[in-house]
Amino acid sequence: MGGLQKSGLVTVRALQKAGFDVDLCLLYSGRQFFIPEDELVVYSPSKQSKNLVIKWFQVLWHVLRSVNQSKAKKVIVFGRYYGAITSLALLFNRKTQLWISERNSPHFLMSKGYETFCELAYVLRVPYGVLAQTRYAAVFQKNRYPGSNVVIFPNLFEAVHELSSSIPDFEEIQAESVDTNRVEFSSEIGGISVESEPIDKKIHTENDLMGKKRIVFLVAGRFNDILKGIPDVLEAFLRVNDSRLTLMVAGGLRGEDKAIDEVMDCYGDSAPGIVFLGKVEDMSMVYTKADIFILPSNSEGFPNALVEAMQRGLCCITAEFHPGVFEIIDGETNGIVVPRGDVSAIESVIKKVTEGKIDIVALGKNAKETVKKFEINQRLTELREVFDAH
Repeated sequence: MGGLQKSGLVTVRALQKAGFDVDLCLLYSGRQFFIPEDELVVYSPSKQSKNLVIKWFQVLWHVLRSVNQSKAKKVIVFGRYYGAITSLALLFNRKTQLWISERNSPHFLMSKGYETFCELAYVLRVPYGVLAQTRYAAVFQKNRYPGSNVVIFPNLFEAVHELSSSIPDFEEIQAESVDTNRVEFSSEIGGISVESEPIDKKIHTENDLMGKKRIVFLVAGRFNDILKGIPDVLEAFLRVNDSRLTLMVAGGLRGEDKAIDEVMDCYGDSAPGIVFLGKVEDMSMVYTKADIFILPSNSEGFPNALVEAMQRGLCCITAEFHPGVFEIIDGETNGIVVPRGDVSAIESVIKKVTEGKIDIVALGKNAKETVKKFEINQRLTELREVFDAH
C-alpha cells in the first residue's frame, strides 16, 4: 500500500510539472502513508462501513462522484484490483479515459476470486490505456488487456536533492518510526553493548575494536511476505557471522511479526549485528546510514526501494526477479544480481564485500548515474507525449 501511495503522489507532482491539472482520489478512508500537498485537490472518502459489501458499494459511489466533480478527462489508477473497482464505478461513463498503472510482476497472481473479479470488470469496461513498468511486462500486458493501449512507462522518482528539505533528522525517525527500547541487536558487537547506545551510533559506528570500518547492509520490505525473500538475507548474514557487519531490517520488529520470531528462534539469540527497525515511514535517512542495499525479492514489478537506494549511491545486490531486473541493473557495472532464492549466492557476495573483492563505491556511483533517467525532470517530455497523444 505504501508503494502505491508514494508512486501515486510522485506521479501527481510530475503531471503538475508537465502542465496538467490534477486531482487525487483516495479510495479508502483511514491513515495514509504519505500526506498530499496543501494545494492539491484531494477527494477523501467519508467514514466507511466495516461490512465489506456495504464498503465496496461506498467505494464505487465515492469514485464515481469524485470523477464527476473533478470533470476529469483521464483517470489513472494504480494497481490491477483498484483499477477494476474504478472500471465498474465508471461503467456508464465512457467519456473519461481509464488508465491502469500495473504494479505487480506479470508472474504474480492474486487469489482466484480477485482475478475473476478483475477479469469481469475489464471485460465490462476495457481500459483505454495500461502503463507497463518494463518492456518484459508490456508484452504480457498486451495479452492481458486486449483492446487497450499499452505504454511502457516505469515509475517516476523525485531527484534526491528535491527530497532533502523533507528528510527528517535521525532522531525524528527514532521518535516516529522506531521504538528504541525494543530494537534488538541479538548480541554484543565489537565488545560494545548495543543496548547502551542510540541507534544512529550503533548503526553508524565508524570503527570496531579491530580498527576496521563497519559495513552496513540494509534490507527492507514485508517480512512475512514470501515473495520479498527477506529470510534469505537473514540466513546468509548469519552464515557469514562477521563482527564487522551490521544488517538493518526495515519492515518488522521481533515480538510483533511472527515470521521474524520464527526465523530468529531458529538461530537463537546469537546472531551478531542484526537490528530490526520496525515499520519505517520515511526511508530517506535510513538509506544514508547504509553502505549496501539488498533486494532479495522473488517477484517485483518495478521496485521503488531499489531505485531509491541507487539514487543515494548505495551498492545494490538484487535477486534476478522478473520482469526486467536488467532494465535497472546490469549485474556488472552498477550493481550485483544473484539468482532468486539462492542463499549461498547472497552469502558469497557478502563475503566478497568483506574481503574487499567488490568495489562497492564504484558500483554505488554508477548506480546513482544509472537511475537519473527515471527522475521526473528527465521525463517530463515523455510524460506529456504519453497523455497528449491520447
